[in-house]
Amino acid sequence: MKLQLENIQGYLAHGLKVKNLNPFNDYSGGKEILTIDGTYYLYPESKEPIFSMSFKEYSTGKSFDSCTPILRKLELTKIIKVKGVEIIPIVELAKIAFPLQNWELGVYVAVAEYIKDDIHFWYVNSVKSFSNNFKIYTPNQLQLFKWLYANLYDVDGLIDAGLAIDADTLEINPYNS
Repeated sequence: MKLQLENIQGYLAHGLKVKNLNPFNDYSGGKEILTIDGTYYLYPESKEPIFSMSFKEYSTGKSFDSCTPILRKLELTKIIKVKGVEIIPIVELAKIAFPLQNWELGVYVAVAEYIKDDIHFWYVNSVKSFSNNFKIYTPNQLQLFKWLYANLYDVDGLIDAGLAIDADTLEINPYNS
């Protein structure tokens, strides 16, 4: 599988960072981590469409072959920093799906107390869906996935396919700010 535009389009407006594979052979000033500014160009006249990105750090475009996207692994019970604030992703997602509950982290799930029993909320990776123990449809699925893309989570398994880098494997995670 080769990285394509459709693999990363959900991340482009959210400050997707990439590892520059040739930092000393371009005009990036030797910068290894770059931030896509959301601008890209597609050249459909070539055999294979060429995707070129411009960056906040400099304006020269790059192709997919010269950089690798950096994403968060889909570990939703792990504490992360978003804009300097520590959050637990599965709890934040549960608040979007069921905003009237008081959520906290359980074992691999978000848990909220309810009249007779606890409510559990979790993500099922094999079917790319959020679920709950109410045996009802989980509301706000579109908003839940928008949250995952906005927070740069690897929804489509690009890290496992070798097409993206797990941000936690870098010396400094560029998203923990």
